[in-house]
Amino acid sequence: MTVRLVSGCAAIALALACAPAAQAQDGEWNFRVAPYLMIPSMDGPVTLRGRTADADVGPGEIFDRLNMGFMGFFEASNDQWGVNLDVIYMNLDADDDTRIININVKQSAITSTAFYRASPNFDLYAGARFNNIGGEFIFQGPLGLPEIDKDKGWIDPLIGVRYHTPLGEKWNFEMMADVGGVVTGSKIAIDIWPMVGYEVSDHAQLGFGYRLLYMDYESGSGNTLFQYDVLTAGPVVGLALDF
Repeated sequence: MTVRLVSGCAAIALALACAPAAQAQDGEWNFRVAPYLMIPSMDGPVTLRGRTADADVGPGEIFDRLNMGFMGFFEASNDQWGVNLDVIYMNLDADDDTRIININVKQSAITSTAFYRASPNFDLYAGARFNNIGGEFIFQGPLGLPEIDKDKGWIDPLIGVRYHTPLGEKWNFEMMADVGGVVTGSKIAIDIWPMVGYEVSDHAQLGFGYRLLYMDYESGSGNTLFQYDVLTAGPVVGLALDF
């Protein structure tokens, strides 16, 4: 999974670098607030204190499993520089395939980056993603095993690219792709996020897309082992307000 995702991210970065330029923005600072909804699936193993179970939840289950969630994006930019902040929080319950372990998984990812507009439609950015994964294992049946809970937080430095271009009078396209971790934090972390926008007014647009967020993080060993090797992916819909 990791090799395919890294290769795909590299291909996207190359394609974006070769994309044609669009018309530049003006020199004034612009601000964007964009709450959005992701309907995710989660696929991969989670290990807490040396015990492993799958945290596999499909899109059809997500609303039944979801206890609480919030997603939002903020950006301030001019024609050359900008900063943004992306917040994801999900709290959900899932069962592994054996139905012996009930898992309560909490995931938050706060991404803060600064970017430079290398061309009118191509940005380079760098920053960090602050991750927190909380898990609770409740063992069912006659095993007599104790309840296990664990919270783990770490920071992934990241670098990425973004491409944005109009697709006509009302439509536009944007793609963000970044790689994080490697030198510290996760073994690797990848975020790929294409979106198509439709302008409903001068200051608002609807967005439709798909997001893939993969993290492979591990710390400790034996009874202290914590591992999170999960791909979170799904459709995204949002409303962007510009001022």
